[in-house]
Amino acid sequence: MIKPLDDKFLAKVTGGYGYGNFVASAIYSVAKSAWHHRRDIGQGYLDSPFH
Repeated sequence: MIKPLDDKFLAKVTGGYGYGNFVASAIYSVAKSAWHHRRDIGQGYLDSPFH
């Protein structure tokens, strides 16, 4: 299972950039949302004729 990124790690990665925290939190929330909906996404992929 993927270990979720914690805030300290994000802060360490984005600490040197002015807008880095905003970008990282946006990516993080999208990734977290995708993780929570992975079952629906997987089912949609299986149902899709485009693969």
